Amino acid sequence: MNNASLLSISVFLFLALFLLQTEAWAQTPNNAPPSSISSSSYTFPNSEKRFKRFLNEVAGPEALIGAGIGAAFQQIDNNPPEWKRTTGGFGRRLASNLGQNAIEQTTLYGISEAFRQDYGYRKCDCKKALPRTGHSLLSGFTAIDRRGKKVFSPGKIASPFVSNLAAVKLWYPERYSAKDGLRQGAYGLGFNVGFNLIREFIFKK
Repeated sequence: MNNASLLSISVFLFLALFLLQTEAWAQTPNNAPPSSISSSSYTFPNSEKRFKRFLNEVAGPEALIGAGIGAAFQQIDNNPPEWKRTTGGFGRRLASNLGQNAIEQTTLYGISEAFRQDYGYRKCDCKKALPRTGHSLLSGFTAIDRRGKKVFSPGKIASPFVSNLAAVKLWYPERYSAKDGLRQGAYGLGFNVGFNLIREFIFKK
């Protein structure tokens, strides 16, 4: 990972922490601490709901569409070039994306279950754009525990790195190394954090 990538990640983390403080001042007047969620508006999902969500994120419509879109861009960019711009190459890229997603979601689910955390995205109760932005970015690094409090999520941090390292070691061309897996894992983490903005401002739920 080069210095520019490290600087970008550092700036991003600083921005997320700054926006967290902004969010703390913008909570609705229910006297609840900024790190918690009102018990009247949140219930920790039971094991059945958590497992169904896991299955959907591994092989549901959004996972399949996302893997296909990613494979299409990789096909256009011919990445990795060893797989070529052929029908077979597209199939390998699609299978690779589905495999990486399955590993990432399994890692996230497993770690979250071990720490008894709910990693699902929950839209902000606040109304203003800046606090909502802070909430969405911070959610890339946090989950909710059984008490309804925001806590650090090791699963969200680890899962993109585990999936990308597995890919470069198991099925990517031999020239790829652990360094490439770590770099792609950092990009994956950044994408996951950024995608929360879409969840917050575009998705209905």
